[in-house]
Parts: sequence; C-alpha cells; structure tokens
Amino acid sequence: MSSQPNLAAFEHDLHSEVEKLPLELFEEIVSYLDIPTIKKLSRVSSVFRKACIPLFFRNLVLSGDSSVRSTEILATFKERTLVPSLRKVELRGLKEDLSQALLAWCTRVRTIKIEECLVGNTSILPSLIVLYDLELSNLTFASADDYFQLLASLPPTLKKLAVFGSTFLESQSISYAVGRGIEVEHLQTESAEDLSLLLRDDCPISLKSLRVAHVSRASPHDLERLVQSTPHLIDLKIDIRKPEDRPVIQLFSTPDIASPLEVVNFSMPVSGWLSGLRRLVIAFSHPRFCKLKQPNVVLKRQEEVLGYKLLLKWSGD
Repeated sequence: MSSQPNLAAFEHDLHSEVEKLPLELFEEIVSYLDIPTIKKLSRVSSVFRKACIPLFFRNLVLSGDSSVRSTEILATFKERTLVPSLRKVELRGLKEDLSQALLAWCTRVRTIKIEECLVGNTSILPSLIVLYDLELSNLTFASADDYFQLLASLPPTLKKLAVFGSTFLESQSISYAVGRGIEVEHLQTESAEDLSLLLRDDCPISLKSLRVAHVSRASPHDLERLVQSTPHLIDLKIDIRKPEDRPVIQLFSTPDIASPLEVVNFSMPVSGWLSGLRRLVIAFSHPRFCKLKQPNVVLKRQEEVLGYKLLLKWSGD
C-alpha cells in the first residue's frame, strides 16, 4: 500500500528535477526521442508541453514557387523560441538567401536538399554539425574554385553526396592543392561533368571509402579512375544512353580491373547493344567479379508509334 505514494512522490521529485534542467540541455536530450515519445512527455506538465511542442517539427520544405515569400513565412515565427528541431530540409527555387534565417532551426539537420536556389543558401551547410545526406541540384557557382571551397567546408559527418547539374559562370579556374577531406560512402551524379569534377586532384572530397556509386553518365576514363580508386565500392549503377558510351562496356571487359563489386546496374538502349550485352555477361563471369551477387541490365526501347519505353531486366546470381 505504501509503495504507491512513494512512487508518486518519486515521480513528482523527478519531474521537478528535470524541469530545472537548462532549456538547451533538455532540448538536446529530447531531440533523440521519437515523436510518439515526445508527445507522451509533453503531457507530463505545462513546462514540458511548452518545451516539447517545437520539437514535433522535423521536416521543412521551402519553395520559391509559393505565392507567399519564404521570408514572410519565416517572419511569422520570429517571436517564437527557436530550437534546432529540424532533421530534414528541402529548399527549392529560392531566389533569396535564407541561410541565416534558417540556421537556428537547422544545426541538427541530417538531410538537406538544395535545388535551383540562389547559391548563397549553401552557406548554411558548414554549420550543420551532424549532416549526413546532402543533395546539390542545378546550382550555379561563380567558379569551380567556389564550388570546391564549399565542398571543403562541409562537416566531416557527411557520408551521402548527390550532385546534379552544377554550372559555373567562369570557365577558367585556378587549381589549389587542398588535399582530400570529407570521405563519402554514397555518391550520386547526373552528368559526366559532375563526376569529372569530383575526381579532380584538387577536389576536397575523398572517394577512398566509397561503397555505393550511382553515376548516370561517365566517360570511360573517369569510370576507370573511379573503379580503380575506390577499393570498397560494392554497388555501381551506370546509365548508357548513346553509342558514344560504348567504351564503358569495353572497360568492364578488360582484365585489368579487379573489383569488390557486389551489385552492378546497367541501363542501355536495346537497339545495337546486344553484342555489348553479351560482352557484359562474359565479363561478369570472370573471376575478378567473384564477389558479384546481383548484376542487373535494363534494356530500353523507345517505340516510335506508341511512345513508351519497354524495360527488360536480366539478373544473375
């Protein structure tokens, strides 16, 4: 009978002690909880409720296509207590630099996508101390040097990097020996130029720990360099779109490349590629691909009359 009052007294004392914690420490502890647990905690007391409500919001999408300016949206929250509650952020088509306005919410962000935005918005990235997954899409930099300076400033926690369609106002750049810094494990690029930049000697991104690479386009030289310089690469995806890309297939038919690859995905048009497909099958049977568990080849055919793509998939053990 006496245990229940004692338990109630203990819980009351515990709540009182927790409520005395500095707000920053409380927010840091609660930020590791999932949303259902935070909801339960918010019902304990009015103090907990006030502290927990901002932590319910984990994802933010700001789009420049909205009829309401993003700065106006952020202004409505300026009187609120800002906490670093966001975990995933997507910025699309912003023509204004919101990096400083967003920073108070974003220091604990793990995933961020910046697409077709004013490049100044990328200045928020060095402050994201636990950033894990970054996508940069259709951004225009002043030069490749500015691009590399941004990459050099990224936090060491970054492991997944996707780069699509970077462009530069200046075609000439000065090469600096900055050394390799961030070691990414997952890389995705869209154009051959995207990959070529990341393979430059003065690029601060290191690929020596790379395990997954999805490169939609790549020159044979860059692909060879990628495979030979990534001893831990186990998953490679390549999209072959034109006959000019045919040397990529020949690359995998040469005996020089010993590979730890476990998964390979090729996408190519059917017309004129059956001989290339045969070479791939022979190449994947070579002992150097002894670890290969899942070779996938997707053949595409564009039907002129019906206008659709027929996808054929081959996979082997």
